[in-house]
Amino acid sequence: MTNMASKSQLTALLTGMTSQLAATQKGVADIKAKIAKLKAAKATVKTQLATFKTMKSGIKDLKTANKTSFKGDRRDKFNKNIGQITTALGTEKTKHDTNISKIDQQIQLLQAQATLMSASAALMKATMGSIQTNILVAK
Repeated sequence: MTNMASKSQLTALLTGMTSQLAATQKGVADIKAKIAKLKAAKATVKTQLATFKTMKSGIKDLKTANKTSFKGDRRDKFNKNIGQITTALGTEKTKHDTNISKIDQQIQLLQAQATLMSASAALMKATMGSIQTNILVAK
């Protein structure tokens, strides 16, 4: 048994790998939970974007309403305020679009990490199966 590890060495290795496998599986579960939270956040942001779009459209409609009976300085000030509100909503929409892109990037990164960790867990399981076989064969 000069080239083979002893039964106790193999058992110790298997024990270490078992705890490492558990930690890896927990890591995958944690990442999947983060992905779920990010997807929920993305849905919320998309809902807010739809609200901004509706508000912006409604406010633009106000600018064109009652042009005949609403004239002069008041109309100019009103149009200026509507323009400022529309610009602010556009700025907020841009921020939300940027946030959606960041969320998408984070989701992709986490999905890649989960895939790598799952592959690592599968490799550990295969290696552990081989070690268990060697333990049975070891004298």
